[in-house]
Amino acid sequence: MLSFVPSSMIDIGIYDDTVYSYSLFFENLLKNANLNKKDVYTIYIPPYENLPDGAIFVSSDKNVEQYIGHFDENSPIVYSNSGVLIYPPICHNFIKKFEDYAEMELKNSDLSLTLSAVSSCLKANGLIGSMDYEENGENPNNVSNVDNIDNANNVDENTSINIIKLYIENITLKSCLELDESVLKIACPIVSSTVFSIALSLNKIVSIEYIEKKGNSIILTLKVLGSVEDYIW
Repeated sequence: MLSFVPSSMIDIGIYDDTVYSYSLFFENLLKNANLNKKDVYTIYIPPYENLPDGAIFVSSDKNVEQYIGHFDENSPIVYSNSGVLIYPPICHNFIKKFEDYAEMELKNSDLSLTLSAVSSCLKANGLIGSMDYEENGENPNNVSNVDNIDNANNVDENTSINIIKLYIENITLKSCLELDESVLKIACPIVSSTVFSIALSLNKIVSIEYIEKKGNSIILTLKVLGSVEDYIW
């Protein structure tokens, strides 16, 4: 149910209903943990020794990254009273599809190449119309278009990235557009797989700072927090 399902194999409407069904589970999970609010913090954690598939962690604690050193594969989904740990991340199966489509590994790859692969694969499967991004508060008129893998810049400038603004346009999954913000951050397969791909590319923890929905589009403001090693030693 949580794997990537190309539109050529299944009707988009059926897939949309499936996404909506499992989003209700996460909505109830966050509600029971008192995390169904806008002022919660959601981070995407790239793979490391304790969590080899990476994870998503949702917490009401602003210093959410302080818990990372305590996680492992045996951690409960509701971690103490501090938040909800989702391991492996629900978008985990998407990553292999992206890598197969682009014939590249996403971990420690150039960010532009990574987002080109993600955008192209999502477009090919009829899930989005386009994807753009900008780094470190660049002029929005200078947004980097990532729809063409062949034209992506292969210069590694990942180490200097602090803020990423992501524009995902013409989303075809109505379920994603109808979710509350706290649930949207984790349950929408388009959002979760894209943010996790960014965390993989940079090999750093990425926080979703802000989400804005405009019609059939979603705008994400992401903050790059640093590597896992920065928080576990």
